[in-house]
Amino acid sequence: MADPNACPFAATFELIRGKWTYCILVLLAERTRGFNELLRLNPELTPKVLAQRLRELEENGIVSRRVVPTRPPSSEYGLSALGHELLPLMFSIERWGRDYLSARQQPAMPA
Repeated sequence: MADPNACPFAATFELIRGKWTYCILVLLAERTRGFNELLRLNPELTPKVLAQRLRELEENGIVSRRVVPTRPPSSEYGLSALGHELLPLMFSIERWGRDYLSARQQPAMPA
């Protein structure tokens, strides 16, 4: 993660900026999921990228991982308390982005 003394805004966006991060967090907001389930729900996502994103999110305290004692062992991922706190911000940014894109598609008003 970025320098803890850096701009709080930049530090926040550093956490959520990666491609697929939003999709992963939204799916984990619904419930705990396994690695393969996350892949299945995002067919364009590669195992390498998913593993990288989950590792980054876990290292930053946004996602928690639990090893399930099955044969072979598997892992389940869920949002941490910090991850749940992040959701309203993400949904607000998404809403703003949707409104922004919609407004940009409207023809300009004559001056």
